[in-house]
Amino acid sequence: AMATGAQTFDRAFQGCTGLTSLPLTLFAQNSSARNFNATFSGCTGLLYLPEDLFASNKDIYVMNDVFSGCENLKEIPAGLFDGFTKVTQFSASFSGCTSLAKLPSDLFATNTNVTSFANAFQDCSALKSIPEGLFRGLTKVPSFSSLFAGCTALEEIGGNIINGCTSCTSIASMFKGCTQLKTVSPDAFAGAPKITSVGNLFENCTALESVPGDLFAQLPALKTATSLFAGSGLKTVPAELFSRNPEITAFGKVFTNCANLASLPDGLFSANSKVTVYSNAFEGCTALQQVGVLFGESTAAVKCDLLFSKCPALKAIPAGMFDGLAKASTFD
Repeated sequence: AMATGAQTFDRAFQGCTGLTSLPLTLFAQNSSARNFNATFSGCTGLLYLPEDLFASNKDIYVMNDVFSGCENLKEIPAGLFDGFTKVTQFSASFSGCTSLAKLPSDLFATNTNVTSFANAFQDCSALKSIPEGLFRGLTKVPSFSSLFAGCTALEEIGGNIINGCTSCTSIASMFKGCTQLKTVSPDAFAGAPKITSVGNLFENCTALESVPGDLFAQLPALKTATSLFAGSGLKTVPAELFSRNPEITAFGKVFTNCANLASLPDGLFSANSKVTVYSNAFEGCTALQQVGVLFGESTAAVKCDLLFSKCPALKAIPAGMFDGLAKASTFD
């Protein structure tokens, strides 16, 4: 049968700042509606959502920005997206919802065809924690980039948040700018073995003083770690942090501007023989006093430009520091 009735509600109520609530049956008769992009984006007066708002709309395909900028929205009903087996896009869906303090753990449990979650909760500055298993089993999502970037109240990352996300290759910038983040579970990224990029993952996480040594142990395909901890609050780095990641090629700016980092352990990069870029890795680490022999045997031509640039506290360098980097190409 031909689909009839309203098909798209893109931007239908965008910027309706006077709306404080929505009728329960608003879309009840629109069973063939497919597109809800930015439908309520910028509805700054919305305080809550009816759990059954989309109960009749099981054919929805896209919900990018659907509630972005709803800065007074306090919570998301647990069953809001139940049974949406066709929906593919949730990008920036709740970005800038600055009053959202918590998320239901099974919010996306039935949305198994989703391919896009980028920036979904970016700048949700009241969000304090992420429920375990929030994105569990979403096998088609290739990237969670910037998902919680700018969530300045987020204090901890629990285990298994992306367990079973078997297509995911990037968690770049996922927690960038989470300035209150203090605790990361060793199993935070378990069950997503195809991840290749953690670039900028904890950049500017200024309260993050330490991370578990096995944080990346379950990411054997990891290739890019550029700016991973740039500007973070790390005081120490576990020697084994990258010991299970033999495929890494890029460590540029990995710890740049870590102003609290006082020492670096022997063998930090000893398992990473394929790295081609270490440029700026420790630039601006102004408290750095002691460094071990960081590098193992390298099989690549390596850039080490600005490696320890602007490290005024550095007292000494081990004699054999660069012995493994026989192929190092630049130290400019």
